[in-house]
Amino acid sequence: MADLPQPPLNADGLVMVIEAAFKQAFEEAKGGPPPGGGDDLKILFEGIANGLLFFLKAHEQDFIDSLSVDLMGERKTLGEVRASFGFDA
Repeated sequence: MADLPQPPLNADGLVMVIEAAFKQAFEEAKGGPPPGGGDDLKILFEGIANGLLFFLKAHEQDFIDSLSVDLMGERKTLGEVRASFGFDA
């Protein structure tokens, strides 16, 4: 993926990156920009961001040593993940 924006470390920043990554992935997969979208996509991205932040907060004491996702039928695995998270309740 090409460079994504460097967002602030908050829910709005996560929404910004998810939206940018979606647009990139759509263009790569479909050869053009996503159709319309508007408020419905913004609500979807906000839901994803809030769900992800809730999940990370619920598991902030757990250790993740790999991450696997299915991307358009292809399994992608990150074998090493280095991250540090801090959350305010």
